[in-house]
Amino acid sequence: MGVIGAIMGDIAGSGAEGFAGGPRLIPDYDMYSDRNRYTGGTVLSIACVEACNTDLNFLRCYRQYYNDYPDAGYNERFCEWAKDYNLASYNSFGSDAAIRCSYIGQHFPKDKVEEMATLSAKCTHDHPEGIKGAVTLAMCVRMAEDGMPKDDILKYGMKMYPKPTKPHTEEDFTDCALVEKKLFKETTVYRYPCEAHTDSYRSYITKNTCCQGSVPVAIRCFYDTDSFMECMYLINSMQIDTDAVGAIAGAICESYYGRIAEEREVLDRYLDKYLYSKLEQFGVL
Repeated sequence: MGVIGAIMGDIAGSGAEGFAGGPRLIPDYDMYSDRNRYTGGTVLSIACVEACNTDLNFLRCYRQYYNDYPDAGYNERFCEWAKDYNLASYNSFGSDAAIRCSYIGQHFPKDKVEEMATLSAKCTHDHPEGIKGAVTLAMCVRMAEDGMPKDDILKYGMKMYPKPTKPHTEEDFTDCALVEKKLFKETTVYRYPCEAHTDSYRSYITKNTCCQGSVPVAIRCFYDTDSFMECMYLINSMQIDTDAVGAIAGAICESYYGRIAEEREVLDRYLDKYLYSKLEQFGVL
């Protein structure tokens, strides 16, 4: 079930980019409006579904779907890779490594999840933090599918994204603006560890397109709320990469809470016939 939650979260978050703020917590906020659309996160999530149900050739599927949907919205480095078949993986730890692999958590048994998530990531995101983001999201989805308690899912997230154990400075955090300039400092210090309640940083958190700045926030948003829609409202209230965090948290939410009441209506409205047919073809809908 996780991949439908990822798509729903991607679409929900797309309308909040550039409009974040406290008022988005009001209950009559239109989560699915004319502002919303699916992004590259949805396209690559469906590419992952196809890879898992065919030859496990994630590289081929990612490039094929990118070329079919080049304007959906992707990271610049991914676009360069997808267009140039001579390029190898590019040591990325962008959040799209996690966004696209939710189906792995629902499709494979627990003892295969880490292997398959790693395979899905490393053709592009072969940095250890990129692989960690993919593995963490897929495993959280698997745990939710297996009916594990919320506390256990959070504890797993805390193990993967722990709070700092020694004094640290601002320079210890990876700045995604510097990533693009290849000036970033290697670090395993997480600014928003899973242990931190979202209330502790909701007022000042900023957009971060790395796995390190998106995956633990998504896990915590799932933990701090009681439904898919409540989780989306919380995410859209923050000045973050709302479609990315929405997709990651949405996958866990759907696997944990079950099917989302509005999913058919939302998918009918926003997906084109081809993407919708792929979900039907592989038994996701």
